Amino acid sequence: MGRRIGSRRATLIAAVAALAAAITVGVICWRKSPPRLPGPTPGTQQMAARLRAILSQSQRNAARIDEKNLSNPWQANHPESIPALKEAMAQATSLGAHMKYGFHLVQELIWCGRNAEAITTLDDIELLARKTADQAQPDTVERIHETAQNMRAISYLRTAELENCVCGTTADSCIFPIQGGGVHRRPEGSRNAIAVLVERLKEKPNDLGAIWLLNLAVQTLGETPPEVRPEWIIPKSVFESERDIGRFRDVARERGVDRLGLAGGCSLADFDGDDLLDIIVSGFSLDEQTRFYHNLGGGKFEDRTIAAGLEGETGGLNISHADYDNDGRVDLLIVRGGWLGESGAEQCDSLLRNLGGTFDDVTEAAGLLTFQPGQVGIWADFDNDGWLDLFLGHEEVPNTQHPSLLFHNERNGKFRECAQACGLTGLGFVKGAAWGDYDNDGLPDLYVSIMASPNRLYHN
Repeated sequence: MGRRIGSRRATLIAAVAALAAAITVGVICWRKSPPRLPGPTPGTQQMAARLRAILSQSQRNAARIDEKNLSNPWQANHPESIPALKEAMAQATSLGAHMKYGFHLVQELIWCGRNAEAITTLDDIELLARKTADQAQPDTVERIHETAQNMRAISYLRTAELENCVCGTTADSCIFPIQGGGVHRRPEGSRNAIAVLVERLKEKPNDLGAIWLLNLAVQTLGETPPEVRPEWIIPKSVFESERDIGRFRDVARERGVDRLGLAGGCSLADFDGDDLLDIIVSGFSLDEQTRFYHNLGGGKFEDRTIAAGLEGETGGLNISHADYDNDGRVDLLIVRGGWLGESGAEQCDSLLRNLGGTFDDVTEAAGLLTFQPGQVGIWADFDNDGWLDLFLGHEEVPNTQHPSLLFHNERNGKFRECAQACGLTGLGFVKGAAWGDYDNDGLPDLYVSIMASPNRLYHN
């Protein structure tokens, strides 16, 4: 009997040792070689389909003239709207309507990189304004001329940017003050912009916007053209810091992480467990793929978006990361819909659970699927139960239903909304937020930045 118990005990000890060894080997293998999914998970595929449908609908909306879209400049960058704007401009029966559609058309052309076409359209707008000047208010033609000048200068500057900073970027491109390799090798765009801005300043010497753009254009040339008056040039001393910390170089291209896109989020964390910081970036538009850059070591990165199972996860104004399920792996939150007003309310966020270097969209399963114009998502354990909770800041304006939300982590992969119960109501148009224990009582408090209203500090 004693030998039998001893034998069982030895067997149990051996089994525990074998299990521990297997776990250790598994952890080591995960850290050295993250498992790769054959493709996006079902949850990610479902979110990708949802985002494609939202994008398709927004493109259809952009293809027709909508006063709501025209009133929101952040709705731009839709090539689909250009034909509709041209048709509306051609059919306009008044100078005011012609100008409204015309200037919106120019804005779209600039955003889409069609700068030469934008300049030609501005010429046509000014020509029509002069021909019909006797039918307009006394200052209308002048206001049209002023707007056209500003947009023409921007068109030329955007041309210069595309030709030099985008298509021929260097480590010094667009780093202010512009110097060295940042000086444009193709100067025509900047020279044309300077000619327009000089003419503008002769007409209105105190136009600070024109002065600022003029100084940027001059810096891109590396010299001051003779037609630029000395009083228009901002002294170099204005840009000098009290302490010289050196100059930062843009090394994105040589490191393998350069990409084009609209404003988006960025997150740096060790997502695949190899003790090296990886990079995940998103773009504002729903046609911009979120990218995963794996850190190879030695300052180099490799695009592993597809291997990470992120294909179809598009859009996102903001990104934050946190280990919400306490499994030791850093998860990801993508916030969408900001700046788009009611159109942003058609978009939703994504919670991406880290499976070990690959990701699964668990937004709906976690109870976080809401359609709101989102600006920020931040994590903190507000009730000190050992599990991270989530605050989502939204664009709440009068006569809309887009309140900011507070989600309590239920510790089972799900969240429960509790903003109203916790006193977070009527926050308004939230632009930013941060958790922090300002009074050292051991509880994280919430500070909220609100557009066009006083900021708020919520004591926990």
